[in-house]
Amino acid sequence: MKIVLAGTPSFSLETFEKIIKSFDVVALIAQPDRKIGRKQILTPPPTIELAQKYNIKTYQPEKISEIYQELATLEFDIFLTMAYGQIIPQNILSLAKLGSFNIHASLLPKYRGAAPIQYAIWKGETITGITLMEMVSKMDAGDIFFQKEIAILANDNYDSLLIKLSTLASENIVEWLNLIKENKYTRVVQQENLVSFAPKIAKEDELLNLDSIENTINKINALSSQPGAYIIDQKTNKRIKIFKASKNSINTPITIQCTDGIIYAQEYQMESKKKVTIL
Repeated sequence: MKIVLAGTPSFSLETFEKIIKSFDVVALIAQPDRKIGRKQILTPPPTIELAQKYNIKTYQPEKISEIYQELATLEFDIFLTMAYGQIIPQNILSLAKLGSFNIHASLLPKYRGAAPIQYAIWKGETITGITLMEMVSKMDAGDIFFQKEIAILANDNYDSLLIKLSTLASENIVEWLNLIKENKYTRVVQQENLVSFAPKIAKEDELLNLDSIENTINKINALSSQPGAYIIDQKTNKRIKIFKASKNSINTPITIQCTDGIIYAQEYQMESKKKVTIL
């Protein structure tokens, strides 16, 4: 079975490598190289390095529509995306003989959009998961083919849940693709009355509202370690990023007053200073 993959960050790596080892991956598409770090070094996406390791043809267009003709010559069975970062036009979705699919990091129809992991933590969910869905023109609205759940633990943050969901996808994707190949699946239409959205985290979302303790800690965990939630120091009028906080009293110079009590910063960073961790 011939597959074309599209994905950019390290979140996709474990899953893509499982697919590469199990199927005939004829191409991998990722975002263009970007300048990163203080020295602004032009760096390829992790998935491009993975493809090069296995001598797989790669594409890095600014817009995926630019490579339609090249993709049309590949005659592939499945087109699969995972954290690619672009909307796929219908003419490309239609190229795959068995279908075009996306691995989405939520239990759809909950949390359609760019930030499902952050929103699941932020909104206090105790269960999330991954969904293999058919791609359609409307974002994250296609039929559900497979899902797998995972618990969100009290000490989970964005970084830890990202790793867990990446692993969960890698553990299931080969079986799911084989079931699609064998026509052994049941389509589930998403119920529009159950849809919720998880748009890209905006700059204004990073400021802590300091409402309840539970909501404040959820938001801190959801945005840790990137981009980081913050408070404003009333004395200096500068930001203090909070990466981890505790309900229990600890010896820390940063305490945060919420509407129903105080929380204590365990990991924080003042502007132009190094991150501090209280053990």
